[in-house]
Amino acid sequence: MRTAEEYEREINRLRESVAAVMVDRDRQVRAASARPLDCADHGRVIAELEKQLHYFSTTYRTTDHQRMVLVQGYWQMRDSFEALRKRLADGDEPPPVDVLAAAVIEVLSEALRDHDRPPPPAKRRPAQQALFEVTS
Repeated sequence: MRTAEEYEREINRLRESVAAVMVDRDRQVRAASARPLDCADHGRVIAELEKQLHYFSTTYRTTDHQRMVLVQGYWQMRDSFEALRKRLADGDEPPPVDVLAAAVIEVLSEALRDHDRPPPPAKRRPAQQALFEVTS
């Protein structure tokens, strides 16, 4: 069984170890801060980050536009079939299969055409526009 003095010595030893680690970490942070990039390196880093930002922004807008087009096509077909179901429930005659198939194909074709088009240019909201005008 350990005595109170042994526990106290062990606690002090651990405190000193923790302090040494913290001092070493602080030295590493100070050393890293002392080696800043020069202006040319900063310029290259900023240019690369701007390219990445542009790429991901464009990719997001394109993907979101394509998703919206497909969802709109889905909802258009759903609304059309819902209206058809109501008409049939009211006793109307069902449309011929070839007419129904042609209508479905047209909705899908329109959605796919819109899907392949580039998205419209991004529009700034009023607050974004005001900030852009102030900072430009």
